[in-house]
Amino acid sequence: MLVAWPIVTIILFMQLPARQALLYALIGGLLLLPVRTSFDLPGMPDLDKTTIVNMAVFACAILFAKTKGRYIPRSPLVLLLLGTFILVPIATVVTNPEPVILATRAIPGLTSYDMLTNAIYHLIYILPFLLGYRFFSDADGHAALVKIFLVCLLAYTVPMVWEMRMSPHLHTYIYGFFPHSFVQQVRGGGYRPVVFLGHGLLVAIVTAMAFAGAVALFRQRIRVLRLTPMFTLFYVFAMVLLCRSVGAMLLAAAIGLLIAFAKPRRIALALSILGMIVLAYPVLRGSNLIPTQTVSSFAKAISPDRDSSFQLRMINEISLLERARQKPAFGWGSWGRNRVYEVETGKDLSVTDGQW
Repeated sequence: MLVAWPIVTIILFMQLPARQALLYALIGGLLLLPVRTSFDLPGMPDLDKTTIVNMAVFACAILFAKTKGRYIPRSPLVLLLLGTFILVPIATVVTNPEPVILATRAIPGLTSYDMLTNAIYHLIYILPFLLGYRFFSDADGHAALVKIFLVCLLAYTVPMVWEMRMSPHLHTYIYGFFPHSFVQQVRGGGYRPVVFLGHGLLVAIVTAMAFAGAVALFRQRIRVLRLTPMFTLFYVFAMVLLCRSVGAMLLAAAIGLLIAFAKPRRIALALSILGMIVLAYPVLRGSNLIPTQTVSSFAKAISPDRDSSFQLRMINEISLLERARQKPAFGWGSWGRNRVYEVETGKDLSVTDGQW
């Protein structure tokens, strides 16, 4: 399926306008291709669902788009940030030449090979941002993005509902393996849908994002698939609830209310502040400025299982942050060098959630 996706992308661009083809190829690849599956080619990062989809869509956009436009922003600040993101692996490799010695093995130091592959990966990773700047930087582009994202999500609810009822096994049936712990997908006497995203929490977050889009279209009275905006809104919110993720529910409710009642400038300000908090989280967490006890009490009030899950994450965050403080500027690099290992056995003790 990974190998065939560039062909699917070409067909979409041949049959549809560039904006629609781009979104269906990009979102469809995210939602349908297998996780933890990749091809390892010399001098290239692993070719997985992210890299293959990004490269195929970007190449087809250049080849098939009939209108001219810029893919690279003019802003010097944005260019500086993009350049830093692409080139920072150079500094990471320079500061990580030494191996990590464990009891039973050694994780090698980084080399110029890692410098090249990681820089290429960072470049591929930001291709959707460049495509967004080229095709979706105006009001029509915004509307098209939200509508097509909602179309894809509404179609995705069919396998989601199936997994809620029958258990999350579609990834196993189609690709031959289950991508995560099955126990983590069981909540409240039912199942979280996983489909092809790797974890039920990711499905819940994507559904919460779709709910935010549904609120925006409801405010503008825009239909999707001939469905009334009211029906789309309540249907997607019901799916958020059925995903059984408290975090996604809270996120959907907060962002939904913001979009429903705030003015555009205040929405932008609030989301900018939220983004800054996310970026600053490691520093805030390391400085004990995150009210973890309050969050723990809230989780315990919902259920003991929620609190146990939260406590496990906090314990691992502390150990991972202590490890990160040893190389605060450019990190430890790849190959699991940033993780925490047991001294006597070399066993990996880290449980990572989110973007560690």
